[in-house]
Amino acid sequence: MCGRYYIDEETAMELQKIVVHIDKKLNPAHYSRDIVPSALAPVITNGSNEMSLELFNWGFLGYNQKGLIINARAETVSEKKSFKDCLSDRRCIIPAKGFYEWDQSRNKFTFQNTKKRIMLMAGLYNADNRFVIITTKANESMEKIHDRMPLVLSENLVHDWLFDSQETINILNKLPPLLERSSDMEQMRLEFY
Repeated sequence: MCGRYYIDEETAMELQKIVVHIDKKLNPAHYSRDIVPSALAPVITNGSNEMSLELFNWGFLGYNQKGLIINARAETVSEKKSFKDCLSDRRCIIPAKGFYEWDQSRNKFTFQNTKKRIMLMAGLYNADNRFVIITTKANESMEKIHDRMPLVLSENLVHDWLFDSQETINILNKLPPLLERSSDMEQMRLEFY
């Protein structure tokens, strides 16, 4: 599951390398902050047969316009009515520096791909300019904290995810790379004499 992620200035600079037409949509107001459900955030779409940067709201509106659906399970995304049409032609990538997850004791952990400057999460968007993050079974870097995690894409899968519908199912079944986990909490050691 992914309930909050963040982007920073370095992420924005990496985006400029990926998306040729990045114009003024990505300005300082849209980076160096946490992204929470319903927030406006940058996503890379497959518009006009080229990568395009758009600003969409995070979360599909739920049944009867109540609540938000922020994640879609990779295992069932092709079967669910809310996502099926989006999977065929409205796939997107959500750029981030990293994301947060909380364990059962409500301890907050940060996950990053320290081998890359930017994390690219697979997603879907709808006609209302809203997006969801696709989640998958947690890999070993995540499984002690939560049983789900975002479907993180390697850079070599970006084009296929956005433009090659025949590769979609294969990509949905890929295991994300191992991520580095950190926490703001520090272990304290008390000395008794």
